[in-house]
Amino acid sequence: MALPSRDCGELGVEPGAEVDWEGLSAEAARLQVGPAGDDAARYLSTSERTAKSLASYLARRGYLPEVASSVVSRFVENRWVDDERFARLFAESRPDLGRAGLGRELVKRGVPAPVAARVSGERSDRESAGGLISLLRRRYGGLPKEAALRRALGFLARRGFSGAEAWRAAREALGGGDSDEGS
Repeated sequence: MALPSRDCGELGVEPGAEVDWEGLSAEAARLQVGPAGDDAARYLSTSERTAKSLASYLARRGYLPEVASSVVSRFVENRWVDDERFARLFAESRPDLGRAGLGRELVKRGVPAPVAARVSGERSDRESAGGLISLLRRRYGGLPKEAALRRALGFLARRGFSGAEAWRAAREALGGGDSDEGS
């Protein structure tokens, strides 16, 4: 295939010259591997990332898909990128999320669904909701009891807590937790 004349000047070839596109593509990929690895290392130096976010980053930086894929594979193989490690660290940093909310957030951040399900399944809604009791008291303690309970339940539901645990934590935080347990 002939090279378009507009590209000839930049490449230092004669207009109409025949080009080996496969060879050119292979050479471009070979030349991109080193810089792509350097870019990936810089990207990972700031925080833990998922393989999906690394692949997306390299694509945004303009690397060829096969180069990005090979760099991501190498980084995963060497455990420089580990989706499960990312998921566990993220889970530790977000005690305010219930099991379902944590699972949704992990998938949204590029963690594969089976890994997200496994890590979020280890979370106890009771422990997480218990940690939010002081926040619920601060946020909703000054409101009338019915409005405070309604808002606290919505707050906890949006964070992925089960209905039973949201109800228990809201009642404990906003009063009537022990006296109304049997009703």
